[in-house]
Amino acid sequence: MRILIYIVLLCLSGPAMAQNIVPNPDFSATTACPAYLGDIHKCTGWYRPTSGSSDYMNGCNTADVGVPANMYGIQDNRAHAYAGIYTYYGTADYREYIATHIPPMVPGAVYRVTVRVSVAEQAHVATDGFGVWFTKDARPDSAGFDRVIPVIPQVRYTSYGVVRAKSVWTTMTTEYVPDSAYTGLIFGCFLNNAAITAETDTPGTMFPQEVGYYYVDSVAVERIWRNGVGIADAEQDMVHSYPTPFHDAVHIILTTGTPQHFIFRLYNAAGSVVRTIEGLDTNIVMPREELPTGLYYYSIYYDDGLTSRGVLTAD
Repeated sequence: MRILIYIVLLCLSGPAMAQNIVPNPDFSATTACPAYLGDIHKCTGWYRPTSGSSDYMNGCNTADVGVPANMYGIQDNRAHAYAGIYTYYGTADYREYIATHIPPMVPGAVYRVTVRVSVAEQAHVATDGFGVWFTKDARPDSAGFDRVIPVIPQVRYTSYGVVRAKSVWTTMTTEYVPDSAYTGLIFGCFLNNAAITAETDTPGTMFPQEVGYYYVDSVAVERIWRNGVGIADAEQDMVHSYPTPFHDAVHIILTTGTPQHFIFRLYNAAGSVVRTIEGLDTNIVMPREELPTGLYYYSIYYDDGLTSRGVLTAD
């Protein structure tokens, strides 16, 4: 199945054909209409990874968790649905996050990671600190707590600073190259009160203390393709491997012209390093040995900073 998915992706061409691997990215699909705050689990494919009560707004509700009007303000989008999370809550380090499962990412490939947010009218402050944390299971060790998840996420939207817009959506996007076959995604604010920038805005009247609350829409993780090839995969012109698939051993020829120091790392489909080879040559011979049948990803690192990546199949 993993091989089939890879082949299908490889056949796509042009930036417009980039596929979003996030299920239900616009929050439109539901298992039931949200009735109360904290109902993110009623949005198909999404859930709260900690005990913070992340919200789900949908046009099927005409009251507290409706769209466009709800208890936090007024905001609409094409799907008439979105999530809602706290990024700041007075003196407490209370935070809310939303999470989903995704197909395994390809280590070494290039992805565009995009999220849209909008400050709710009832929020007292606007904040920074947004990020996306890719995990192996989309549920952190702090799943039982409602505080800041104590990690530095791989994707940080620091260049956007404090996101202040209330009447429109702010689109945050950046590129990311995963080092593992991550299958989970968590979005939210990963800065605690000591590190966050919280700017007081025109306050609402709903809360007795300063809070930051954001609507979340259009979550996308798209592998970037140009002319049918992933950007990182364009470097494969410098590498040739045979046979494909391989049984006893695989030969990898580095077409760099002259031998140079390299480090070869092989990853399994779960993203774990299963083989490392280091040397000074243009020809790598890797014995099959105990490698199970399946799909593998490799990265080749050079002293001059050049990196090549590719895919191998053991039959």
